[in-house]
Amino acid sequence: MIKLTDILKEHEGEEYPSYMYSSIGFGCHVCEYHYQEEGKHKCKNKYYQKLMGTEDLINPKTKESIKDPSKYCSNWFHPKK
Repeated sequence: MIKLTDILKEHEGEEYPSYMYSSIGFGCHVCEYHYQEEGKHKCKNKYYQKLMGTEDLINPKTKESIKDPSKYCSNWFHPKK
């Protein structure tokens, strides 16, 4: 059985740590890359922007804006400090 602590050790020192664990929870609303501008939720992570083609938080399937960032998390989650 793989321990969560072993998984976390694998990602120590990475520029973008694994989003599998956070003491403050998950979701874009608690991510350091999240910000809000003109009523839209956005992500300042350059890899997210390149993949999605926008800095707006959007549903990858429907391309609609994310209304509740607490119910969405990208692969580049990094907890706010």
